Amino acid sequence: MNLRIEVYLLKNSFDLCLKWINKNKNELIKFEAFISKPFLYECYFLLAKFYFITGDYKLALKYSNKIINDIDFKLRADILSVIRLLNLLIHFELNNDFTLKYLTKNTLNYLKSKKRLYKVEDELIRFMKHQQKSKIGFLEDDLKQLREQMHFWKSQDFESIPFSKFDFGMWAQARLNKVLICDLYPQTNL
Repeated sequence: MNLRIEVYLLKNSFDLCLKWINKNKNELIKFEAFISKPFLYECYFLLAKFYFITGDYKLALKYSNKIINDIDFKLRADILSVIRLLNLLIHFELNNDFTLKYLTKNTLNYLKSKKRLYKVEDELIRFMKHQQKSKIGFLEDDLKQLREQMHFWKSQDFESIPFSKFDFGMWAQARLNKVLICDLYPQTNL
């Protein structure tokens, strides 16, 4: 399941991905108790990512919360870090300002506790903190700065690692263009 969703996302086949998810989601529900947590949470992450990219923020939140709310799951640091950042973006899109303030601090503390804070992560958290203090008029300038910073860090070898899971710069570009992330990519059918 994970590989199929990943391929659809890489190929920008969002319509096919949605059809495939809808066709197979009952199987996931039926067997999720028997699936190992690392594999299952990779699937939840991909579902959260898909729904976020296509603008269904409530479903994205549902799947991101399934991972974040399991305090015993510690096996996939890559997923645990990026899902927290994606969760910030989801709450930003849902205009959950009070929640966003708390989650921004929580995410920063989590990343610091792991003794790894990529510049990409730091920049995204800086953006979120600044949005809580600024007025609406500054959003476009802040998004442009975030997009440029993300573009720069994506080109740096060590700092590009978080982009292997999610392209935060594309989110900033989509916000600037006032479109969904999926609208930035040409649709393909495999």
